[in-house]
Amino acid sequence: MSRRGDGVAVKAGRIGVALAALALGLATASCTPTAATSAGSPSARSTPAHSSSSGPSPAESVGSGSAGSASGRSGSGPDASGSGRATASPADAGPDSHWRPGFGLRWQVQLSGGFDPSVPADVYDVDGAEVSASAVRSAKDSGAHLVCYFNAGAWEEWRSDAGDFPAEVIGAGLDGWPGEHWLDVRRQDVLLPLMAKRLDECRAKGFDAVDPDNVDGYQNHSGFDLTSQDQVAYLRALIGMAHDRGLAFGLKNGLDLVPSLADEIDFAVNEQCHEYDECAAYAPLLERGKPVVVLEYGIPARQACADVPEGMEVLLKDLDLGPARTTC
Repeated sequence: MSRRGDGVAVKAGRIGVALAALALGLATASCTPTAATSAGSPSARSTPAHSSSSGPSPAESVGSGSAGSASGRSGSGPDASGSGRATASPADAGPDSHWRPGFGLRWQVQLSGGFDPSVPADVYDVDGAEVSASAVRSAKDSGAHLVCYFNAGAWEEWRSDAGDFPAEVIGAGLDGWPGEHWLDVRRQDVLLPLMAKRLDECRAKGFDAVDPDNVDGYQNHSGFDLTSQDQVAYLRALIGMAHDRGLAFGLKNGLDLVPSLADEIDFAVNEQCHEYDECAAYAPLLERGKPVVVLEYGIPARQACADVPEGMEVLLKDLDLGPARTTC
């Protein structure tokens, strides 16, 4: 459900990202695959331009429940060893009520197939519209935190609220993703009330955080004359709305926005920063004790898992972002 861009202007975000490694305390780790049934769906999207490559020899294998069906939610959830893992970060100080993820957490990002909590994780990032409140509650009862994925920067024709978006804010189609079109993020008067409803749904279901996708329209052929300033203004409005609802906020991709938003966001989800050698752009977040989750699709595990700094969690995933996961 996420992507690096439409392939035309994606390199714009890499200019200036050729930062030095900034002595991030790099620590090389081996990768551990978690076996799970991968169940794709018509609405599941990730970066289509890369194919996944084989990972290392399995060091640990965990079977899944019935991924792709409601019965798959009867899995074991996070295992007992996860209860002792660090959940706080230096940013936890203060009276704010929203959850702040820290370093050392196991993440799982699953945006296709029925939610499968049998894949052990401390944090599950799932499609908020597709996962029920009871499934969220069950996972949280097992000690997990739940992140609510939603599309903040593009219109999707299959969503239940698609008819609420006026034509004037719907722009060019996303290359490779039929039925999706960029939104005019300058029109906060129109979009923020619609996004407020999505955030309210996330909160009502019991989610702890949000993962808004497609927040880099300014780097793509959106059909609108968007700038990075437009994007930052829109994101700051969304961050405030999320925090007001007690929800942590993650930045999806948008690496060149990190310096502007590092003090305001709570974590980041990136696609393929190891493949494109741009992970150093997340130094401002890691220095603040804010974790970065990296999804890699098309590179060997030995590359994805080399020189991973503290606070960065790398997941090798299939393109459909189903339950299958390999971690470093």
